Amino acid sequence: MAYRTICIAGLRDPIMIKQIDECEKHVRDTVLTYFSNISPEDYSLIFHIYGRNGVMGELEPRKEITSHELCLILEVVAKDQELANTICAFARSTLMHYSYKGRIATAGNLAFPYAPSDIPTGAVYRFNIHHLVEV
Repeated sequence: MAYRTICIAGLRDPIMIKQIDECEKHVRDTVLTYFSNISPEDYSLIFHIYGRNGVMGELEPRKEITSHELCLILEVVAKDQELANTICAFARSTLMHYSYKGRIATAGNLAFPYAPSDIPTGAVYRFNIHHLVEV
């Protein structure tokens, strides 16, 4: 069993949207460095970016972002709720204040529809399905 914390945010800056892959990589690298004393096996940092490939992930055939805004769901699944909360907060803050190339805004890169922005969702269970047909 593991535990999940999510953060939902909107992005509207066209400069950031064009560089969203680089922004995501920066956050991932920064989290790995900052939490280097914690095994990467103890947590997962997942970016769901709606308007890019939030539904289909890597299977999305349309690679170009054509939207003027994106919805990001930052998800952390960890061995305990405290770790999920901590990593989600750090990742959110890192992305919020990341100074990507060409950045003009200084008040923050994200818009949050909810307060608090980080939402602990509790225990995560593995879903299994047994089927009779060959997949």
